[in-house]
Amino acid sequence: MLRSAPVLLALWGLAVLPAQAQETSVKLSPRFARSVQAAAGATPATADCQSEEWERQDKRLNAAYRQLLSQLPPGKAAELRAVQRAWLAYVGPKCAFLFDSDTYSGQQDRLNAQYCEVLERARRAAELEDLDPAKR
Repeated sequence: MLRSAPVLLALWGLAVLPAQAQETSVKLSPRFARSVQAAAGATPATADCQSEEWERQDKRLNAAYRQLLSQLPPGKAAELRAVQRAWLAYVGPKCAFLFDSDTYSGQQDRLNAQYCEVLERARRAAELEDLDPAKR
């Protein structure tokens, strides 16, 4: 039984690697990494870094959406519009769930919710960029 423990641990390690790889594969700007490092853990500075990155990722998302929309036939373009509206309706409440002023009021909760918005925009932008037939 004890001999199988290392094998089980190794298998468990392999199982969690894909989730970790996904998280690290989110494409955020180099400017964001530098900004967060310079903020050195100060909450207001970190929040500013995240706001700036949100703007960058939102622009990237909108550009990817417009580009993909321009490449699709009318029927698929209508589907994309519906999917994008559904995504927008979902992502705000999803990230807001991380910060609820009635239950959680800590600054870290605010940062977590804000960072969620940044990551979700980056992920969605990457999804749309990957779907663009012009880039295949």
